[in-house]
Amino acid sequence: MSILEQESFISSIHPFENLTSNQLETFVENIDIVYFKENEIVQKQDSEPTHLYFVLKGLIQEKQEDEVLSLYSKNEIFDSISLIENYSKNSFITAEETICYTLPREIFISILHENTILKNYFQFYL
Repeated sequence: MSILEQESFISSIHPFENLTSNQLETFVENIDIVYFKENEIVQKQDSEPTHLYFVLKGLIQEKQEDEVLSLYSKNEIFDSISLIENYSKNSFITAEETICYTLPREIFISILHENTILKNYFQFYL
C-alpha cells in the first residue's frame, strides 16, 4: 500500500479519524505489516502486549482458555485496552490466514496522551 492508502485505511477506522495530520503521519511512519498463518497465536494471555493491530485481511479470535469472547476482522483493531493496561487478559489467535498492520505500543500510547478525543474514547472502555 502507498502512504496515502495507509493514511486512508487508518483514518477509516474509528476513532482514528480524529488523528491530526501529524499524528496520522507518525502512525504511518511506524506501522509494519505482518502475516499470520491459521491458528497462530498473535498475543498470549498474561503477556505484555507490544503492538496495536489493524486487521487488513483475515479473522482473529479473542479467547480466554477455550472460550471465544470476540472476533476481529477487516478494518478493525485489537487489543487497545491491553496496550493501555500493559497486560493482556486474553489470547488472540488467528482463525484463518491474517494480515495486519502493527503499530508499536509506545507510539500508540504517546499519541493517545496527545489527542484528547482518542484518550476519552479509549478511557470509556477502561
